[in-house]
Amino acid sequence: MYINDNALKWYEYALRTGDDSVARFMMNWIAFNFMYGEYRKKDDEGEWNSERERISLLCHDKYRDLTIYNPFVEDREATETLIELPVVKGKRFPEWRGGPHLPYDRTKKPYEMTPAELWGVTSLGSGLKRVECLLLTLYQVRCNLFHGSKDPTFIRDLELVESAGIVLEGYMKALLHIDSSPR
Repeated sequence: MYINDNALKWYEYALRTGDDSVARFMMNWIAFNFMYGEYRKKDDEGEWNSERERISLLCHDKYRDLTIYNPFVEDREATETLIELPVVKGKRFPEWRGGPHLPYDRTKKPYEMTPAELWGVTSLGSGLKRVECLLLTLYQVRCNLFHGSKDPTFIRDLELVESAGIVLEGYMKALLHIDSSPR
């Protein structure tokens, strides 16, 4: 219960941030981190699994809860922004290190591709894959924000963080079993 209690506290703190979409995303990410942190484990060689792997494990374990929220219906505009704008910035693209190895068009640079192109995230994709890929897209936005690849003066970056926050908040409501209410 400790994990859910802390996740709920951070979720509630996020609600108190008001209209600051960056702060709200960050506080909701901390809440989400408590949720997927529960899946931290060592492999046979004693290495900890990656955050992407933990998110994938959460998706598989909590899939039923995650499907309570349908971002393609409930927050369509934010979800479309997330899947239509490239989220990876820079010249390097992270290897999945055991995470989902999803095919993408290797003739294009990954940082120029949208999540829809990279991972096949569409409103029509299979349920589990779609949820997992959307959460991994949120993770990439989080990585870019926390590690310096998002610029607060660049409209595209603010749109991505704001959209990511809206979708993440919807998933947090589902994971925490919070009734949907108008934002």
